Amino acid sequence: LRDWLGLILGKKMQLRIILAILVIGLVLTRSRMGNSAFFISLLACSFLWVFLSRRRPTTSVVVLFVSLIVIDLYIVGTWFGFDRVVERMEHSSVDIETRGNIGESVVSAITEFGLSGSGLGTFKTVFPNYKDSGIQVSYLYAHNDYLQFILEGGLAVLLLLAVLIMTIFTAYLAMRARKDPLFRGIGFASLMGVIAILIHSAVDFNLQIPANAMMFVLLLALAWIGRYGVKRER
Repeated sequence: LRDWLGLILGKKMQLRIILAILVIGLVLTRSRMGNSAFFISLLACSFLWVFLSRRRPTTSVVVLFVSLIVIDLYIVGTWFGFDRVVERMEHSSVDIETRGNIGESVVSAITEFGLSGSGLGTFKTVFPNYKDSGIQVSYLYAHNDYLQFILEGGLAVLLLLAVLIMTIFTAYLAMRARKDPLFRGIGFASLMGVIAILIHSAVDFNLQIPANAMMFVLLLALAWIGRYGVKRER
């Protein structure tokens, strides 16, 4: 009884409850790619964590990863509408949504503006001149951060790409090289968050939203803290 009470009142249970609340919020968004990106990044980073572990993963770590999938995906998801997210995925069609056609029009604009780009924040002004006649909706964003950044930033985007690649590798090094579990966990969190946003950004405009962009920068910074942060005091 004492052990169970210790588990229920301990920090691990607090963390588990917080994770459950975050997943509930994610499921309630009904976002198809948002939910897919979360679970894909979680699974990828979890397997990487196990692969990089110098010793056999502890039971608590295994239980945490398994419970994230089983409890969140099936139990929480069933209560809070994960089935509706799946239904949206099954009924998605390029014929119904014109988001899939935006890419071709954006590529045409990129070809004309070339290396200089059209200027940051100019998508909503430039796009109407290049959009396909079949697109009846007025889009303020490209629903693809990669294409929008290339269109607006031109060659300068390559610098951002170089920083991004270096940061992802730094998060990986934090998981592999650091001995302190806190900094290894920071590397895991950074890598998982960055991967999730990168996946979702292929079909949405995450980084055009200031709050999301600020969170993304924070996740990038955490990778460097996890790799080179000072040693913790006892």
